[in-house]
Amino acid sequence: MAALRQRSSGRAGCYRDVVKQPEPSTWVVAGSSEALARLRPLTLAHRNYRAVREVKTANFSDSDLDDALATLVVGKPPKSAFLRAGNDRQVPTGWLPDSERLETFAHAASEVQLRRTSNTGLGPFVLLGESEERALGFAGRLAGSLSDSAPVFQWTAERIGRRDLIEALQGGAGAAFYVGRGTAAGWAGYCGFDAGDARLACGHPIGAVLSLTCSALGLSHEMVLSGLCAAALGAAGPTIHSHNVTLAFAISRALRCGASSLADILLAPDIPCTALNPYRIIGDPLAPLIGHPQSLEHAQRILAPPPNVVLPVIPLSSWK
Repeated sequence: MAALRQRSSGRAGCYRDVVKQPEPSTWVVAGSSEALARLRPLTLAHRNYRAVREVKTANFSDSDLDDALATLVVGKPPKSAFLRAGNDRQVPTGWLPDSERLETFAHAASEVQLRRTSNTGLGPFVLLGESEERALGFAGRLAGSLSDSAPVFQWTAERIGRRDLIEALQGGAGAAFYVGRGTAAGWAGYCGFDAGDARLACGHPIGAVLSLTCSALGLSHEMVLSGLCAAALGAAGPTIHSHNVTLAFAISRALRCGASSLADILLAPDIPCTALNPYRIIGDPLAPLIGHPQSLEHAQRILAPPPNVVLPVIPLSSWK
C-alpha cells in the first residue's frame, strides 16, 4: 500500500514548488470491498457535504490523497495521525480494523456527520478524568479554556461514579476529553473504565473522544467500533504529562480559532508535533464536534457537583 509509506518532510522538488496544488476537498476511504460496503451509510452522509473517493486497498497510493481533506484507512494501521499525499501535504488519517462491526460504526458516525445541518454550534464538551490532584488541576484549567468554545461539563471522578458516568455519556456530547492515567485496559479513573463500560455507555454517539493519557488506543478502538463515538484520539504507548498539557491547550486554542473536527484541530499551526507523536486517530477525522440536539439538556440533568458544593434539600414529597 504505497500511501502508507511515512515519507520525509524535506523540501519538495522544483516541479512541486511551482505547480498549483489541488484544493483539499475530498474525503477518501480505503479498504476492502467488504469494508467499503459496510461503511456505505457514512459514505452517503459525507456525500451531502463534500466529494468522496472510495479506493480499494490494493490500489491505494499517495496520489489518491492529493486533494484529500482527510482519510479513513481500514486494514493496516498507519504509523502516525497523518499520511503524506503525493504533493507532500499531510492528511489527517483515521484508522479502523477490518471488522464486521464497521457497520455499527458507520451508522453512528453518519448520525454525527449529519449534525452539520443542525442549527447548534460546537459542544457540549465534557471533561473526564481521575480524582488524583494533578489530573484535577489539569481538568479544571482545561475546562476553563474550552468554555470559550462551547458549554463545558466537568465529570471527573471526584464528582461522578462509573455507573452514573455511563449514563451521562449516552447523551451524545460534541466531544469528551479524558485526563489522568491510562493503561492498555482503559482509563484508570472511575476505578477503571474499560471496553465493557464503553459498550454500556452507547446511546447517541459522541462526536469525538480525546484520551489525553497513556496507552488508550485499545479503548479508543472499542469506543469507535461500538458506536459510542464517531472518532477518537488515543495514544499507542506511554505519554508525558507535560506534553499532554501542552497538547490539550493547543487543542483548545484551535477550537477557539474555528476548528470543528479532529482533522481541523491536528492541522492547526501550533499543535506540537512532539506531543502528538504517540497519538493516532481512530474513526472519522472529519466527524464534527457537534452534539445530539438534546445533548445539552441531557448534560444539564447529570448530577456531578464538586465535593465542596452544598446540595439542595430534596423535599420528601418528590420521592413518592
